[in-house]
Amino acid sequence: MLTVRELVTRPHLRLELIVAGDLDREIRWVHSSDMPDPAPYLRGGEVVLTAGIWHWHGVPAAEFAARLADGDAAALGFGVNPLVGTVPDELASACREIGLTLFRVPEDVSFIEIAEEFVEVQHRLRERPLLDSIDRGGQFLYSLQAGGGLTGLLRVLSSLLGGRAAAISVRGRGIVARTGAAALASALAQAAERLLGSGAPMLETADVAAFAVPTGFGEAALAVSVAGADLSVPDRATVDQALAFAAIELQRARAVAETERRFVGELFDLIAAGESQHAAVQARLRSLGLDPPRQLAAVCCESADPERSLTAAHDHLQELGLRGALAIKGQRIVGLVELDASGELESLAERLHAAVGAGARVGVGGVARDARGLARSTVQAVHACRMAGRRRDRPWATYDTLASHAMLLEMQEDGLLDVFEHTLLDPLREHDHRWSTQLVRTLDLFLSSGGRHRETAEQLHVHVNTLRLRLERIEALTGRDLSAMDDRVDLWIALRSAAASRR
Repeated sequence: MLTVRELVTRPHLRLELIVAGDLDREIRWVHSSDMPDPAPYLRGGEVVLTAGIWHWHGVPAAEFAARLADGDAAALGFGVNPLVGTVPDELASACREIGLTLFRVPEDVSFIEIAEEFVEVQHRLRERPLLDSIDRGGQFLYSLQAGGGLTGLLRVLSSLLGGRAAAISVRGRGIVARTGAAALASALAQAAERLLGSGAPMLETADVAAFAVPTGFGEAALAVSVAGADLSVPDRATVDQALAFAAIELQRARAVAETERRFVGELFDLIAAGESQHAAVQARLRSLGLDPPRQLAAVCCESADPERSLTAAHDHLQELGLRGALAIKGQRIVGLVELDASGELESLAERLHAAVGAGARVGVGGVARDARGLARSTVQAVHACRMAGRRRDRPWATYDTLASHAMLLEMQEDGLLDVFEHTLLDPLREHDHRWSTQLVRTLDLFLSSGGRHRETAEQLHVHVNTLRLRLERIEALTGRDLSAMDDRVDLWIALRSAAASRR
């Protein structure tokens, strides 16, 4: 607002201050009047401009000044003119007595010029919020155009709010972008989660204010630290603007993600089509930044919530700095992942499962060094995922474990394996317990050595003939022939089943 001091000190108006009253009072309006009693037409805070015609008609100056005081005028400007060439001394005395600011308006300065000065200031004041809004919008827009994403948007918001910490949280993903002190991250996340859970548009605590991002999906919230101080009206306007831009960015990201998912889904259709689509597969891989000879492995995941798991897996790959392309096909998540320097498939399977969470199953296919190898890797990943659901030790698998006897054992029902194991090995265990022999250990070492008598005897520190006697006792107790491959396999499976049950 324009104050009396600011008005009377405008150089181009050349106003002469005669009586200094409350110079810091804000001016509500500028009003010209030569009526003997202008008070009924005042609302308080006006600068009254007069040419003194009331004085020419004989109205006492003290009475006129008193009427202005009754109307709570902010100041009186007296415009000298041919009828009243000077400011009356009695008017100055009256104004001084009641503390009303009085200034002289030169004869060549019109009242309209003074009114225009006030109106111009009011115009600028009313224009300022709009200009500020345009400026903020430009900063938010530039941050998004520059590729800053939600984090860049929050940096601008934090700067405009005087360094307040801020975070954006998406349902099921937690905080996806934040700025400010890390210590506040937990409080920001909790406020955002509470807001998303309540469905309310806003939530305030002693330290954080959270606002729903208007995406239309009810999935995101913006939380801002307040540290015990309420957001001012300009601050709230800034937050409202940030919410609109955050909604645009989230919807853009959603649209890009959905387009990419369709794009990746079509890639697997092309891979499944075989050799005829080899060129199209290569082109699609190049467009995704996954063009061989990069080391790629197909992955497959099954979970109760494929959408959430897809997002979690995608975010985790980004955190690891790995390129990947994931999509939902049917009820499965399928994708291609560029291997890191280690190239360990089991490590990749374990990390992906940690990302998608308990209850999910993950399978990883073999390394594909060209487009032709992707079809084989994809089939391997799907089978590995299916087999992972039947494992007892861990819910992930890689293609190379599909041909392992350990995988076959893990896929069997516990009851069936227990019966098989105890039927074959319990007679040996009872003999060892009763006579302090080592028939079970002898059998294990003999089969592990590939049936080599001398090597097994050396490991047991016994004579070969002693070993032969033990093997004959084992055959007698189990009813199996150790020279027959089928019987050896049965006994080997029983030993490995026993070892697995002890883990």
